[in-house]
Amino acid sequence: MYYDTMTQSEALEIVQAEAKSMGLGILETLQLFKRHPEEFGSVERCAFNVALRGFQRLLTPAESN
Repeated sequence: MYYDTMTQSEALEIVQAEAKSMGLGILETLQLFKRHPEEFGSVERCAFNVALRGFQRLLTPAESN
């Protein structure tokens, strides 16, 4: 079970700020995070995880009845 400690909106703001500070797009930043999570602080790691779960839910096909 997952307990989100921040909202999707808060997570995306943090991811966007991190992307901007590195001069990258959001997708590139998320890819960098997946390869090197140890390079980020705990707040950023939490934000990336919340954002990634949100994107996964968004991209998961809906079940048909």
